[in-house]
Amino acid sequence: MKKTLFPLIFLFSFTVSVLAQSNFKQGYIITNSNDTVRGWVDYRTDAINCKQCRFKTSEEAPATVYYPSDIAGYRFAEEGKYYVSRKVTIDGVEQTHFLEFMLQGLMNLYSLKTNNRYIFFFENEENQMVTVQKGPDVEISNVQVRPDLKYRGVLRYIFRNRPDVASLADNIDYTPQAMMRITKRYHDEVCTTGQECIVFENKHPNETGINFAFSAYMGTQRLTYAFKDDSDDSRIEAWGPMIGGQMFVYFPRWSKSFGVLLDVALSYQNKSSYVTGYYYGKNTIKFKAMALNFSPGVRYTFTKYKLRPVIGGGFTAYQMLYSKAGTGSDDYDYNLKKFHAGVYGELGLDYNIRGTQSVFARVGWTAFFKDNWPRKDWIETFQLKLGYTF
Repeated sequence: MKKTLFPLIFLFSFTVSVLAQSNFKQGYIITNSNDTVRGWVDYRTDAINCKQCRFKTSEEAPATVYYPSDIAGYRFAEEGKYYVSRKVTIDGVEQTHFLEFMLQGLMNLYSLKTNNRYIFFFENEENQMVTVQKGPDVEISNVQVRPDLKYRGVLRYIFRNRPDVASLADNIDYTPQAMMRITKRYHDEVCTTGQECIVFENKHPNETGINFAFSAYMGTQRLTYAFKDDSDDSRIEAWGPMIGGQMFVYFPRWSKSFGVLLDVALSYQNKSSYVTGYYYGKNTIKFKAMALNFSPGVRYTFTKYKLRPVIGGGFTAYQMLYSKAGTGSDDYDYNLKKFHAGVYGELGLDYNIRGTQSVFARVGWTAFFKDNWPRKDWIETFQLKLGYTF
């Protein structure tokens, strides 16, 4: 058991250490003296972006971490997201944060992502800022929850000089999109010059949430099956074809390299072999097995170049859909153990073609847990895979 768990513990320790990866995009910072310095800005989650800015003057330069008191703001060139350093009052306490500047007009809109919630700030032409936040929902019973809707009253107050806009707050959702819509509507109705408000929108919305990559592959698998005891003489090794598919789930603004992998494969083995050991003595046996393998795990890809090393691992479940073993052509007298659980690891290379498309090669192995129920049969597998990611 210790030998089985050690590689998995090592793998997970490695993946945890790479979670703090970078996602640098072209952009610039604005110094406190209002100078613009162009370079590369680390594009992370909204919560991280509101806490700090990691900036470097070139792709090869070391990164410098700036906090809200260090610079006036920063912006991503292609993505369009813009953060400014502002002092705000939250729950009666004055704080300094990087606020995301969402909309600039006759009413400015900012947002702050903190503690898994959004807080919005509305700033009028007199530079008066009002904070809008939603409190936790109240549980009335085991099946009924009363949402906190006091924020709607605050919005009605903010837009009170335009009753038609204020009335929109009666049914408004507490989302960044809804806050931008009502603020833009206010600007369009109040502005007399016809000047458009500026929306600092994300031009690549697919990079703000969870992304999926799908792959298909084919290859070969070596299955080692041990009959009843742990003697090397009581096992059979069989190579056979396998096909499978993968789904890779990742969050680009956290890390494009690291994510969760779900792998499903179908394999087949058919082998006649001479064995000696506990169950058969000395005999030639025939072995057939078709199995479904389900493997949830994690994967890390080194994405700097087009040829990209890959490492991964996790848990695996091996279910035989069809299996026979025994002596002679028709005498299948051994009832194989149908289900096995364990851990797996894999190494490989991806060659990026364009975008998310790539061809890949993998070498994988599994170590299944050994137990005494209903008997001591155990298996190991080794796989070679070639595939394509769409």
